[in-house]
Amino acid sequence: MAKKDRHGHEFAYLSVVMDLYNNEVKAWKLAKRNDFKLVTNTVEQLAPQPGLLHSDQGFQYTTKSYAHLLQAKGLTGSHSRTN
Repeated sequence: MAKKDRHGHEFAYLSVVMDLYNNEVKAWKLAKRNDFKLVTNTVEQLAPQPGLLHSDQGFQYTTKSYAHLLQAKGLTGSHSRTN
């Protein structure tokens, strides 16, 4: 079941990969759950090419599976620092 806010509206989660050089959206996915599948489905849309993919340190971005997916796409993962 999808998560709802206090007014009964369902949440939607947006995962976006954006090129910060020119603000171009390279890939995006919308889902009812903020989970590993949402993140990997977004990254899988990218064409293989060298680059840096920066994210926070959420569980989706710190798994070995995610690291392998980035490697397969030619990307290097980068994470925000901890407080």
